[in-house]
Amino acid sequence: MNSKIFSDRLPVILKSEVARYILNLCYDFSIAKCDIETINLDTLPANWQEESAYPQLQEIGEEWIRVQRSPILKVPSAIVPVEFNYILNPEHPDLQFQSDLEMDFKFDRRMWKSRRY
Repeated sequence: MNSKIFSDRLPVILKSEVARYILNLCYDFSIAKCDIETINLDTLPANWQEESAYPQLQEIGEEWIRVQRSPILKVPSAIVPVEFNYILNPEHPDLQFQSDLEMDFKFDRRMWKSRRY
C-alpha cells in the first residue's frame, strides 16, 4: 500500500488556468491522507481488459470491499493503459461521512456519440 492520493499527472493538471483559478479561490483547504491499496497488472487475469474477465474482476472487487483492507483501491485503467482509476470502498470506516450536499448532474450528450476518426 502507499499513501499517494493524486495521480502522477497532478503537476500537469495544476498548470492549467482552471486549476490555478480554483486554487486561488480556496486558500484554506486540507488534504486527507489514507492508505491506498494498488492492484498491479501481474495480479490480474491475463484477459482483464476483456468482458469475459468481468466475473473474476468483480470477485476481486467484492472481496476488497468485504475485507476492508483499505479505503481506496488503485487499479489500472482498461481504457487508458498508462493511467489508473481510484475506487472508493463505501464500507470502509475511514470513508464514512454524511453529506447534505446534493446536486443534479447530467453528462454532456456529446460524450456518448459514436465518433469515427
